[in-house]
Amino acid sequence: MLSGRDYIEYEGAAHGTVINRLISENIRVYSAKSIKNKLIICTNSREREKIIVLFDGLCYNYKIIKSIGIRAIAAFLKNRFVIPVGLLLIIILISLVPSFVFKIEITGAEGDNAEVISVLSSYGVTRGAPVGKINIEGAALAVNAIEGVAYCDVNVVGSTVKVHIYRELPKVNIIDVTATTEVKSVCDAVVTRQIVFSGTAVNNAGDIVKKGETLISGVIAVGEETVETAARGEVYGLVVYKSSILFNGTLRERVRSGNTFSEAILSFLGLSGREKGSPYAMYETQVQYDTFGFLMPIRVKRITYTEIIDTEISLSFADAEEKLKDKALTQAAGAIPEDAVVKDKKTTVRQTGEGYVVEAAITVEQRIDSAAT
Repeated sequence: MLSGRDYIEYEGAAHGTVINRLISENIRVYSAKSIKNKLIICTNSREREKIIVLFDGLCYNYKIIKSIGIRAIAAFLKNRFVIPVGLLLIIILISLVPSFVFKIEITGAEGDNAEVISVLSSYGVTRGAPVGKINIEGAALAVNAIEGVAYCDVNVVGSTVKVHIYRELPKVNIIDVTATTEVKSVCDAVVTRQIVFSGTAVNNAGDIVKKGETLISGVIAVGEETVETAARGEVYGLVVYKSSILFNGTLRERVRSGNTFSEAILSFLGLSGREKGSPYAMYETQVQYDTFGFLMPIRVKRITYTEIIDTEISLSFADAEEKLKDKALTQAAGAIPEDAVVKDKKTTVRQTGEGYVVEAAITVEQRIDSAAT
């Protein structure tokens, strides 16, 4: 017989004694968690009455905080005839599944599919629509007409509409070798290495260049003459990213406010509810999944959002120094390109009339030519 789980919160001392007493009464304890003077235990719902009699007789301070499973649902059913009626409705629903669209599956397309979904909807391809009344051929032709789509397949498999999209190949960037452009530096740097495909390198390794200065000119030497050509190549250099933080006795930190918001989303037969999302601007997310049933499983997705807020705390510089250094390095690293290679990191501290200034400097090697942007 299927049964659920009860979560019981006991408040008091001697948690081990409570667990041993349950075991001695042949009551199965699935899990137990001790938090200060509270003990949370998980037991079989069928043994609820037995536990109530035991705990009341021992004058324990306890409460049932959560029930999960078949018993929790059946507690709401006052008459037993409701259960077979519910089973009958489920059988009827399953028999109708192939007649309606319960899921739209789009593959092969990366990014936002809002335009594809809108086009499909205009041809009757929506969740819950009768399969016999949707215009599959028209929907396929309309999706094919979307910019960037080379071809698409639209098929109905049971109660699922499967749409596979073949994207157009990216356009080839043809370089005009007759162009006499110059490759310029996008930042201040120290040149480390150069790969010249066409044109002439202006600098040597170790030279300092400023933003906007020429790295590769659009000319090459042919004997004693120069010939104009397209300037192409890759130039790498050392670039320093800096950040500073002024500390005057307070430090801003992000902490949990204590506010939480929870929601549960049911999934059954390919259908699922919509998530409300977090009501907070900044938050942490915790997700838990529970599955009930075997032949026709019901999946419950429980999401808990915990609010995060900015707050100011008063600290001495000695206590705040390491946090300030980490924060300064994080800020400096925020502007570094993903393909850059970090060569050095350092932090310095200086005292001013306004407080302490923590400075961070990160040296990286990266492409500095305009073609890299």
